[in-house]
Amino acid sequence: MLTFKFNKDNTACVVTDCDQNVTGTVTIPDTYSGKDVVGIGKDAFNGCKNMTDVIIPDSIKKIGNRAFSFCTGLTNIVIPDSVKTAGEGIFISCTSLKSVVLSYGISAERI
Repeated sequence: MLTFKFNKDNTACVVTDCDQNVTGTVTIPDTYSGKDVVGIGKDAFNGCKNMTDVIIPDSIKKIGNRAFSFCTGLTNIVIPDSVKTAGEGIFISCTSLKSVVLSYGISAERI
């Protein structure tokens, strides 16, 4: 369901893709193959139309551009305090989005 990419020194990883046929709630794990999951890559969930919620762990520090764009079924999301940066357009065309809770001190380009 989720695809991960390890960093160059193999100490951590990021979510790079999600099966677009996913439905309901998606939980991002805080570790994968024994490594911390520290980011959500650009376009990682783009077009997951039937995903309604995403649970983001405290291990996530960065969310890439358009990470959740065109997730038309997404209704609520909580961005934990661990997230320090979020890229542009992470919620483009999320037409069902009712609630976004952002962490204090997040640096966002143009959410």
